[in-house]
Amino acid sequence: MIALVRKRTISAINYKFRGADKKEKDKELMLAQRAFLHDPNKKIQFKSTFWKGAKGQLKKESHGKCAYCEANTEVVAHGDVEHYRPKSIYWWLAYTYDNYLYACQICNQQYKSNRFPIGATQLSAPPITQNTTDQAIEELAGNISPDPIDITLNYTLEKYLEEH
Repeated sequence: MIALVRKRTISAINYKFRGADKKEKDKELMLAQRAFLHDPNKKIQFKSTFWKGAKGQLKKESHGKCAYCEANTEVVAHGDVEHYRPKSIYWWLAYTYDNYLYACQICNQQYKSNRFPIGATQLSAPPITQNTTDQAIEELAGNISPDPIDITLNYTLEKYLEEH
C-alpha cells in the first residue's frame, strides 16, 4: 500500500479550497443548511464542479490509484473525487479539501457511495439552527473545517485530524 502524502503548498492546492474562497464556501453551506432547516424541501444543492478542481492534485498524490482498491484508474475506471465522509451526512465537509480522496468510479459509486459506518460518535455539525443569524454564520465561516494551508484559524488541520 502506498501511503497518501498530501502536498501542502499554495501551488499544489487550488485557491478555492483555502483562504477567503474557502470562507465563502463555508458560508454558502451554512446558509443552505439554515434554509433546509426552515424548509426540508430545500435540500442543499452541492456543486460538483467545485471539488473537480481538486482532482488533478489528488490523482498525483495517490499516484493515479484508487484510494480503496488501489487499481490504476486509467485501467479500471475513471477517477472521481470521493467524499470520504459523505456530504449527505457531513454537509459542512462537502467543500473541504481534506475530506477528498481519489477513487475509481466503481469503488466510489457502487461500493462506498454514501455509506460511512462508524463505531464511535458521529462528528457534531456546526451549530446552525433555523434562528442562526447571518452574523453568527459570518463568524463561523472559515472555522467549520480546516484550511489546508492556513494554520492560524481556530479550526486547524491538526484539530480536524485529531477529531477524525
